[in-house]
Amino acid sequence: MTDYDRALQALTEGELREGVLKTCRHFGITNQDLALIECGGEPNLRLIRSTFDWLSKPNAMGFSALLDPMPMRLEGRKGRPQQAYLLTSFGRQVLFRLDPSLKPRGINPKDGKDLTHRFTQLDVFTRALRNGWQAEVEKVIPYKGGEVRCDVVIHRPDDSDLYIEIEQELTRNNAARAREKFRNWQAYALARDFVPDMIFVFNLPDSNLASTLAIWLESLDTIRETGDFSLDVRYILIGVLEGQPFEHALSSFGLWMEPIESDDIRDAASILPGQSAASEVWLPDASELLPEFERLVDRYANTEDPRDFFDLMHFIHQASYGRDSDTFKKSKLPEKSLWLLRRYLNLPENQGMYEKLKLALIWVQSRGSMGLIMLRNTICGILWNIFLKHHKLAMGGNLQVTLETPDYLNFNSSFEVKVRFSDTVEDTKRNEYCIALAWVMTAFFWYPEILETGTQPWEKKSKKKGKG
Repeated sequence: MTDYDRALQALTEGELREGVLKTCRHFGITNQDLALIECGGEPNLRLIRSTFDWLSKPNAMGFSALLDPMPMRLEGRKGRPQQAYLLTSFGRQVLFRLDPSLKPRGINPKDGKDLTHRFTQLDVFTRALRNGWQAEVEKVIPYKGGEVRCDVVIHRPDDSDLYIEIEQELTRNNAARAREKFRNWQAYALARDFVPDMIFVFNLPDSNLASTLAIWLESLDTIRETGDFSLDVRYILIGVLEGQPFEHALSSFGLWMEPIESDDIRDAASILPGQSAASEVWLPDASELLPEFERLVDRYANTEDPRDFFDLMHFIHQASYGRDSDTFKKSKLPEKSLWLLRRYLNLPENQGMYEKLKLALIWVQSRGSMGLIMLRNTICGILWNIFLKHHKLAMGGNLQVTLETPDYLNFNSSFEVKVRFSDTVEDTKRNEYCIALAWVMTAFFWYPEILETGTQPWEKKSKKKGKG
């Protein structure tokens, strides 16, 4: 009896061995979540774990392991790494003998980038199945004149498909790949005469998104200029999906890839890979404030009540501007407030908003010729449509937000956000709420290096013009 025969026989002796091994057919990689979905629910969790252990270490059976365990971590995910299981070469041959129609894929664990890409596909695919959707991976879609290959195609109950592309860091040296991808999708859309719903899932830390996104935006804009355009493209960070229902995360935190003028894209893309909009500024630790801060964050997350949002902003502001504070008396840097604000903006549920906010404010800085009226309207639009909209606050109500621009007759004036309520309902905290929220939004402009929303003008590198 060969090793393959012994393995096939042993697989039939365990309740879940064959089923768990077959979950590798999609990617050549699997995990506990996918096995739970395809092989059984929560009551079988302990059995599934023991099955993974057996498939990884069948030493007593006299044949090689069918799966190779490997810890994997996606960007933006905290806590312990997830345990992934890679299909070994022996496991692939056994799986093929079990069912030749499965055509299981192999995977080279030495290729870290491909391995991470596969694991991200697995994560998205599993979330789609858990949401009750059908999904296919690396789907080849033919059309007249060519074909496109999609990382994950989701078939939704309303008969509409969602096309998901998994992307990691992209450098300008590989920009041609981005243009080619959009060119193929555009050809597919025109051949089928429809507008595909696409979303890019970036497995990137938030600090690396700006430079990579700028290249994709520039590439998308290039395709738009070629004539008829038939793509709707959104993007989201993989970390934003954590702790969120999949459908809700895609609809609420997926951001549109909108065209940006070429010069502005180059400004945003000038950020080096691995850096954010500005070099990180160190702030003293204020972890003694974390228990109350986290309590307020949790309360607002559970209620989404505007008052709870204002209470949270008030706490962040008062960390440095409370009674008898050195910030007010001695004009010291509001270190604790900035430390809390930066922590709040980097929470997973805020990452999509924060990335869009940073990109928009960096873009505003690049528009040196913008007049004060246009500048005021643009910045107010950014605050309303990105930051306040994310917190379920909208224009047209009694909340008013304006931007005060410098007055040449007042040497102490500067850009400053002002907030007020237009009604006259008595509330002892209303004025404090207005001051706190105004400071938070003004901080985006006063402390761009600390909050990664830009660079002070005198620190920008001058652009060298080439010879004409």
